[in-house]
Amino acid sequence: MRAGFLDRWAVAAVCATFCATLGAFAAPAAAEDELCADPQSFCGQRLSPTCLSSYGAGSLAAAPSGDCESQFAAYRECLASVAETCGGSATLNLTQQDAAQSLEGLDRLGGLIPEPETVVEHYNNAFVYERRGDALNSRKMYEKAIALGAEAVDLHLRYLALLKAQEGLLGAREVYADLSRRAPDNKGAALANALLAPAPSREGALRALVAGDDAFAPAWYEIANLFSAARVGQQSLTDRQAEKAALEAFAAADERGRVYRWFLEKAFAEAWRQDANARLAAYTNRAVDIDPVSLIASASNDSWIVTFVIAEPARSIRYRVDGGAIKDTGLTQIVNPTTGAPMPKTFINLPLGVDEALIEVWYQDIRQQEQGPFPLQFNSRMAFVTATKQTMDMVAQWVQGRYFDNRFLVYFTHLMSHRCGLEKIEYGENREAPDKVWPMPPCDPKNPYAVGGDAKLYETYPGKLDSMVVRLTYADGSQSELRRFTFD
Repeated sequence: MRAGFLDRWAVAAVCATFCATLGAFAAPAAAEDELCADPQSFCGQRLSPTCLSSYGAGSLAAAPSGDCESQFAAYRECLASVAETCGGSATLNLTQQDAAQSLEGLDRLGGLIPEPETVVEHYNNAFVYERRGDALNSRKMYEKAIALGAEAVDLHLRYLALLKAQEGLLGAREVYADLSRRAPDNKGAALANALLAPAPSREGALRALVAGDDAFAPAWYEIANLFSAARVGQQSLTDRQAEKAALEAFAAADERGRVYRWFLEKAFAEAWRQDANARLAAYTNRAVDIDPVSLIASASNDSWIVTFVIAEPARSIRYRVDGGAIKDTGLTQIVNPTTGAPMPKTFINLPLGVDEALIEVWYQDIRQQEQGPFPLQFNSRMAFVTATKQTMDMVAQWVQGRYFDNRFLVYFTHLMSHRCGLEKIEYGENREAPDKVWPMPPCDPKNPYAVGGDAKLYETYPGKLDSMVVRLTYADGSQSELRRFTFD
């Protein structure tokens, strides 16, 4: 008896929801443009105040059931009539976006709608049945809503979850594969079908939904989820780059108002928006748009030491030089605390006589996926320049002065030992600007730090020198700042 009472009075609550939501007791709209602009309000005026019941505490307030039932039927007939007049785009029961506006009120009803006809009404009943644990009737309601052409993402994802619980993954795949064949333009069904694809092909299936149409925001959100920390655990650099790019695409679609249109429930869509915004905000201080691999080269007395700088923990590193054999750099005895495995060596050696070389690098990331090849160009001239600039930035005193045998000597030895990265040394004694050029013999790349032979290493002054200004021109044509050095 109790259930029958609730079902009999459910229509009254539907009436109350629409009336309260739409403010439905003003004078009927007369002009066609007015009724098309607000068809819910126009049709809601067919409802009597006697239908203003509220659902709560498991029962409905008393109201004339027949009166509310007939008035609600008239309300739906009115909407259908307005649809014919206005083309249907603005009516509650014929467009998904307008249907979503009423779903919040239907959800507050908490009861079943007798003889459901619209997508919203079937969805409401499916959700109510599901809450009651009646999976069979819930599934029937979802299927009827989908048969009406429903594309709402939340509807399809709830139906998908129910299918997987009832039929398992394979059964759900079969159902949605058939649905996608019968309704190939249904975006909600296509999204669910893509999410059911085997893991190796899931990303491709989702990206096919945004190819040429980046406005389908739900697909971008699900692509971002594929690479999230919640899904993969420890993220690789590639994961973070892919997640950020997808979240940015979702946010761009959201700015154009392309999110809510795909949902019946505002709360469902809002949860996605808040989650996407929070995850994207977290990338503000995370550098992900960087080169995964770069190199630093420095010359020792017998070889070039080429160090690979990798932007994330690597499990192994492979390389080849000028198209030769691919080699592994090998492992160290240091254990990486992130991977729990020995860290790979990050450097290789090249002969000092090598002027240029193309070095290709591959590495295995934290998820054991190989990344690369990354082509890196080695140029000895530029390597000398880079190393010399770094050295000069770290060294405070480029020239040294001291008394010796009643003379004052200023030594350029430090600068001469790095002349492979220099083109010119300008200097000036006790003045504000350089007016002389220090003589500098050619660099020997095979013995880059040698300073003997014909190299002039110091200058002699008869009296004490107070200061010297020095400016360097590097081998790439760039110049250092002008530095002043004082002598005590």
